[in-house]
Amino acid sequence: MEPNEFKMGDLAEPERWKPKEAESYWWLAVEKVVQEWTGNWRNHRDDLRRWELGNCFKTKSEAEQAREKIKEVLLNFHNAYPSMQSSSS
Repeated sequence: MEPNEFKMGDLAEPERWKPKEAESYWWLAVEKVVQEWTGNWRNHRDDLRRWELGNCFKTKSEAEQAREKIKEVLLNFHNAYPSMQSSSS
């Protein structure tokens, strides 16, 4: 291997942000609503489920960016797989 070469496995994946106990965070609720959870992080099952899904953001701006990307992915999915959409009878 050349001195300046590297493999993707050589780079450590950055650690994903996780709120500390009692810290507030932002998450995406239904219907594209960006919501701040001011009840604060408590390691409650809802907190942990949001974090495990990747639905836990430090800032409102991060949550809004994620919302737009998720919308794009979902619309692309439905355009690519129209047969998976239910038909009205």
